[in-house]
Amino acid sequence: MSININANEDLELDDFLSLFKKLYYFIKNKLTKDESTNELSFDELVEMYSNDKDFLSKLKYIKVSLNDIVLSMRNLSFSYDEYYNFMSIKNMIDYIVDDVGRYIKYSFFVLDLLRDFNKLMENRNNSDYDAIYEEFDIRLDEQEDYFYSEIFIGTREYDDLIVKVTNILG
Repeated sequence: MSININANEDLELDDFLSLFKKLYYFIKNKLTKDESTNELSFDELVEMYSNDKDFLSKLKYIKVSLNDIVLSMRNLSFSYDEYYNFMSIKNMIDYIVDDVGRYIKYSFFVLDLLRDFNKLMENRNNSDYDAIYEEFDIRLDEQEDYFYSEIFIGTREYDDLIVKVTNILG
């Protein structure tokens, strides 16, 4: 199910966009909630999908595809920080896809991230790209705020170490 990109090949931006759209439509068409699942509780959905090998392989496909896309992007030229923006998007999606329950709950957010980046890339030749990129960048900042305040659950594992290092440097 992988996109099978050779990261050493010179990839044109249009080829990258084609691969990106393939992933976006895969998620949109194959991993959106089924009407019959609306009758189940959230815990029942998580249990059902956690044991569904096909569903789990689709989540793995998302992660592999994102990694392949990042590898292909390294060889492309962008106008601004599109590569780093996509890395942020990839990291958020990876975190969500790592947990079936989180994916079920936040699949809409994954689609929003990918849709917004797709719109940006479709407008790359637009004469108003500066304004389009600025709008995208603001929206991505808002999405990152939402992700880190509502979705991401950080561990407090290194808090004491961070305080010690800060005090030493401080």
